[in-house]
Amino acid sequence: MPLTRLLIPRGLATKGERTPTPDTQKLLEMIGELYSIEADIRGKPPDDRLRVRQEKSKPLLNKFESTIRAKPNFECAPRIDH
Repeated sequence: MPLTRLLIPRGLATKGERTPTPDTQKLLEMIGELYSIEADIRGKPPDDRLRVRQEKSKPLLNKFESTIRAKPNFECAPRIDH
């Protein structure tokens, strides 16, 4: 299996694609941002983690979801409702 295929989370590849499309790359970058946010708040008090997640993670997740919903050719688009 090509390395690029291993780097694309299941369901984020456009049907039939083997390499990240610009849209997929954008989603992968958003996932990276989420991991970065979590790394920054690791070990902080729960109230601080909640505040940061509401301020930073929630808008990013909303953007992530709207990006997927706008692209019905993403394999995971129909599953996002579940």
